[in-house]
Amino acid sequence: MKKIIALIAIATLGFTGNADAQKKYGHVNSQEVLKEVPGYSASEKEMERYRNSKVAQLQDLQKNVQGAYEKYMTEKASLPKTIQKSRETEIQDMQLAAQQFETKAQKQIEEKYLELMEPLTTQLNAAIKDVAKTNGFAYIFDSSQGSLLYFDGGEDLSNLIIAQLKKNASAAPSETEE
Repeated sequence: MKKIIALIAIATLGFTGNADAQKKYGHVNSQEVLKEVPGYSASEKEMERYRNSKVAQLQDLQKNVQGAYEKYMTEKASLPKTIQKSRETEIQDMQLAAQQFETKAQKQIEEKYLELMEPLTTQLNAAIKDVAKTNGFAYIFDSSQGSLLYFDGGEDLSNLIIAQLKKNASAAPSETEE
């Protein structure tokens, strides 16, 4: 009985070893392939427009603070102490508001980026999954994330994934048809 169990164990280990040997490994630079996702350039342009509008708003706030400060400094000597104190508080409040706007704008820019990139990364992940299933890959590593320290072998699947993205895009109904 022990011999039968030992033979079954050996056969199972041998079978598992062969299965591992047949697994295919591939890699892709998702940051480069992401640029090929339909809609990427439009999202990039929207992101740049949004970022520039926030930067312009912040610059306007900072100019207002600077202008108020310069005006205060030229008038300071002729102002009563109570008005000086009032203006200093006003300028400090303006500076605080500008700092708060900057913090809020940075968060809004990050949120906008995630909002614009989410549908693109969903498309990319679907294409990667399709390529893996179609071509029998057990693992696909992302070489752009820094988690791949070394590879010797495997296949660069970037071109297959780009082709799948184009195939998926042509199969999807276009927005103008709605």
